[in-house]
Amino acid sequence: MKQVFILFVFFFTFTANAQLNPDKNADRNLYCSNKVKSVTMYECNRKTNAPCRNETLISKDSYDTTGLLIDSYFHFGWMHDAYYHQFEYDSFGNVVSDISFYNKEPFMNTFTYTYEGNKPLSKKKNDEAWYYSYDNKGNRITEKWLLNGDNYPNSFFLDSFQFNAKNQAVKMTRYNNDGSCYFYFIYQYDDAGNRISEARFQNNEMTDMWEHYFDGNHHKTGWAHYSSKMEKTAGSYFENVYDQNGLLISSVVNKRYRRYVYEYYQ
Repeated sequence: MKQVFILFVFFFTFTANAQLNPDKNADRNLYCSNKVKSVTMYECNRKTNAPCRNETLISKDSYDTTGLLIDSYFHFGWMHDAYYHQFEYDSFGNVVSDISFYNKEPFMNTFTYTYEGNKPLSKKKNDEAWYYSYDNKGNRITEKWLLNGDNYPNSFFLDSFQFNAKNQAVKMTRYNNDGSCYFYFIYQYDDAGNRISEARFQNNEMTDMWEHYFDGNHHKTGWAHYSSKMEKTAGSYFENVYDQNGLLISSVVNKRYRRYVYEYYQ
């Protein structure tokens, strides 16, 4: 039950910090500058940063020339299941089509946007809709999520964001449709600008906290989840190796060795 609860809270963490593009586009600039075409990850049960013979292909992600993720394959070896996604984007780099395949069964999400300049004011997906507003620095300060679309305007959550002088989000509050507070997050950063903690509160009591660990080059080295009693419930620590361009080439995560192979555009 504890693992199920963590996944449930993670869903709300993700939706509360939703991005318009897939998470893996966080490396867009890195992959674009290095002309990365695809990244394939292999894994084996080995405790050291050294190749091993019995590798399993876990994932393969492909990117366009601007660094946007265009298709993604992921295989759960222990479940014998595979997931495949295909993405299409508009001229602003926002997803307009997400086709997912689970065991060859397709499911498609389509997205439409309205813009002011290059900033989206709304996003619609199937029967859902989101509306955004910004401050004079361009930070998104509200996000209204209509769970059942425009036809049900009273069924929504409203997220409100607060920023510090460095334009870093320091608090996110989710309100119910009656204006009451559902929950809120407090974010903290280190001197290098890395987000190092996310604490979730409900009824003014902390329910969960996530910590994130980084090295001196902004590379993430681990994470941990804590319960309301500050008991550690989950976490991972990484032993990562990067090439001279900053691309991850191998890692050890939870005693499993991972190797990353890159294809490049000419």
